[in-house]
Amino acid sequence: MLRQWWDDGGRLVLRCALAMFFISLTGTVLNAEVYSSIAPYFGISREISTLFTALVFITIGFIAHKKPSVLDVRLISIVVIAILVMAGFLLTLALELKNPLFVLVGLFCRAIGSAWGITVFSVALAGLPSARSVLAAVGVGMIASDIVWHLMPTHMPLMAASFLVMACAALPIVLMYHPSEAGFHTIRQSATASSLGVPGVAQFASLRSLVLCMLLFGIAAGYALTLNEQGDAPVETIIETILFAGIVVVLVAGDAHTKREGREDLLFSLAVLLIIAGFLIAPLSFEPDAAVANVLLRLGRSCFDLIIWLVLTALGRRNIFLLLPVLGLARCMNSIGVDIGATAGRVTDMLLVQAPDSAGTVTALLVFAFIAFLWLGFRDFRFSRVINDVEIVNEPEISRIGDYLEHRCHTLGQERGLTEREVEILSLLAQGRDGKFIAERYVLSYNTVKTHIKHIYQKLDVHSRQELIDTVSVSKGEEG
Repeated sequence: MLRQWWDDGGRLVLRCALAMFFISLTGTVLNAEVYSSIAPYFGISREISTLFTALVFITIGFIAHKKPSVLDVRLISIVVIAILVMAGFLLTLALELKNPLFVLVGLFCRAIGSAWGITVFSVALAGLPSARSVLAAVGVGMIASDIVWHLMPTHMPLMAASFLVMACAALPIVLMYHPSEAGFHTIRQSATASSLGVPGVAQFASLRSLVLCMLLFGIAAGYALTLNEQGDAPVETIIETILFAGIVVVLVAGDAHTKREGREDLLFSLAVLLIIAGFLIAPLSFEPDAAVANVLLRLGRSCFDLIIWLVLTALGRRNIFLLLPVLGLARCMNSIGVDIGATAGRVTDMLLVQAPDSAGTVTALLVFAFIAFLWLGFRDFRFSRVINDVEIVNEPEISRIGDYLEHRCHTLGQERGLTEREVEILSLLAQGRDGKFIAERYVLSYNTVKTHIKHIYQKLDVHSRQELIDTVSVSKGEEG
């Protein structure tokens, strides 16, 4: 039975759980160790770093929408890992010198690595066989990260903290590179898919509601980060880990017996109730050792994270071409929300010292805004509807894209005098394959493949892979 589970996708579930472990751990170490070291001389570093992350995610989403063919997962992953290694040394130096400029560069590099790791993870996660697998992988990874963090020593050396952050950003890329390769191979053809009438992000009617939801819950997460801070670090307790583990166990066990639709909506209701409770209790727990509000807010946010991974994975399964544009926009809005919430939390902490009565007013305004926003904008909102709004792009549709590219390559081959072998290589290049793959596919030396590619470039009068892909991917209306 265990062997069958392993063959049916268990190996990928474990790899995804390990990747999520590192994704969660890098954020925890960053908040608890790095930002707390920087705060005394560069207090807004966390907010700027979060905006960097928003910028990187929206850039990835824009590229996936407009120029998906440049998303070479192998090349980008190598470059990003090299950036993270360099950033480890740079951030260590910045923390030692207390240099804000070096800090900004180091945090920007970390944002690039973290965003790309989540992107690669998202594409790989879409390959899991069921929603239950997604719940298990994401939930176990998040829980394991919290447990390990509580067992780790606090106030670690600056170099150790810097390199741990960078290593945790790099390892999801290493773990998910191979499982995501096939997904990226398909995503890179989305421009051609669009020209053939495959629905894209512009036809995704529920995108606005999903994005606003990310903003709203990002505000709650940011508020939980900074409320009742101790030594410029978030309040952390094992209680929320235990409670979240219980929720994950119930969800995974329940999913084993039913294929109930709408699990995302039930989880959304729970997340909303937890966050409202956190905001309501906050005025009663304005003490460094009273973390009830923080626990409820973060627990609600953790439940919402589960929802988002379920929704993104479902979208990726239904239409892989939507995944990265939606991920980029949603994560960007989430980062903006975190900054808004973190600022509100800092204001509350400041008022606790200067005007305690006003601190309760800030929290009351937040809970009113949260409930009003939900009432006005989300009374009829259903995550199941968001998923069902996406038209399914099945394997025959994706195969049709490959057939179209094959036809275009043969047509160009006849027009430009390409040999039969050059046409075969052109077809693979147009689909995003590299020279190493082509050499293995046709049992040729790498130098021979490079020579063929050089001749193809000359005959097509192109000077880069992007020009070649653009030439082959010309839409039907532009074909002769």
